[in-house]
Amino acid sequence: MILKKITSLGLILSLFSTSLFSEDHQKPSPKHGGFVFEVGHDIAFMEVVHDASKGLVLMYFYDADNHQEVKSLDKPPRLNLDTEDGRQQVKSSLLKSPQNKQSQFFAQSDLLKGKVKGEIPVKLDGIHYLIKF
Repeated sequence: MILKKITSLGLILSLFSTSLFSEDHQKPSPKHGGFVFEVGHDIAFMEVVHDASKGLVLMYFYDADNHQEVKSLDKPPRLNLDTEDGRQQVKSSLLKSPQNKQSQFFAQSDLLKGKVKGEIPVKLDGIHYLIKF
């Protein structure tokens, strides 16, 4: 009887502490049909849309709290690609948005045609993050 009460109390406390202290944010659904990556731990999310036939990559950055676009990145991200010829880098540019936010970027290159592998270094609010894909 005592063991049953202790077990029940432990279960209740663990459920309470998980819901009370857990700050993890849900990964948002892709708004543009791409893949969503987490930037840091609960800092932001990045959606990447890749059109392999055109060699085009679109990147959208959202905050972790309400999945709205982040105010701005410190600079446009670059794509560091692992290719057959070694490491290659593709620069991105700001994608003009009606709200003038610096959270939407694009990159286009023949290096982005077909399947790509690499990483995207991102600087957000002065802190560097690395997203591998």
